[in-house]
Parts: sequence; C-alpha cells; structure tokens
Amino acid sequence: MSLIGLTLRKLLMDNLSFKLNESNKYVSCCKTLKQTSHDKENNQYLCRSEQKVYDFDCMTRIIYPEKTPSSSDALVIMQTNNECFLYCIEFKNQSASDIKKEKLREKLKQSQETLKQLFNDNSVSKADYHFLFCVVYKDSPPSNYGKYKPHFSKTTDKFDLETHMGNIFKTNKV
Repeated sequence: MSLIGLTLRKLLMDNLSFKLNESNKYVSCCKTLKQTSHDKENNQYLCRSEQKVYDFDCMTRIIYPEKTPSSSDALVIMQTNNECFLYCIEFKNQSASDIKKEKLREKLKQSQETLKQLFNDNSVSKADYHFLFCVVYKDSPPSNYGKYKPHFSKTTDKFDLETHMGNIFKTNKV
C-alpha cells in the first residue's frame, strides 16, 4: 500500500482499529456479531447482525495464553463525530433475573484489564476512548419470550455495574 493510501486509511480510522488492522496478531479474532453471540451449549445465535466485530474471548486468549481471564464476547470499536467508543458486549441466553450479578461484575472488571493491556501493547492512548459495557439477554416470559434485546438503558442499574466501572477508561452509563 502506498504511503498516501496508508495515511488516508489512518485518518479515517481510530488509532486502535488502525493498529489492530495493520497487525496480523488478531486476524483470527475478526468475526461477525452473530458469530460472537453463539451459545454453544444450546446451539443458538442470540443476534443476527453481520456487523464485523472482534471476538473478545479470542483476543483475550491471545493476550493471556497461559492464564486466560474471563472476558466479554464481542468488542466493537466505533468512531462517531470524532469520538471513539469501545463496546464490550456480553451475550446471555437467559433472563436477567437468572444472570449472576457477581460473575457479570467480575467479567466487566477483567475485560477492562484486558483492554488496558491491549492499549498498552499497541501504544494507543485509552484517554481517547469511551468504554461501554452492554449485556444482551433474553426477555422474561411471557412478553416476547425467545427474543433477545440489548437493554442499554438498564444495564448498569439492573446488574449494579456502575460502581464496578473502574477508572481505566472514560465510562458512559448506558
């Protein structure tokens, strides 16, 4: 790729996406949101989106090959109006009342630590990013049983995550 083409690509992408795309280290972790939502135990997809994302479980195994911490299912990096957002998405094939809050809190904490390591490894400033942790879970019966929705406006309150957001990144309550 020419220097002009490379410079143009960098201008159109946020710094982390650029570094990850230039590296072959995480190429095997590029998936669709649908693929990252797969519940192997029940052989179900919890999302149909073909949007390209990073399989964050895959990235975490690469970063920590010996002792792999728990992690979110998907990492979405978006740039909007010169602001960059990191969405860590956790898919749960269960009702909100059945989700163990403590496990979810620990996953949030460990995902943030993994992101911190990812930023350090790629020499990218995390100060330029907003961090959002999203939980996608099954609606409770009887309303829309079997459908999955992101409950963005309720996630931090429902699972008491606000106090566990940490100070690693700028956080947005969603």
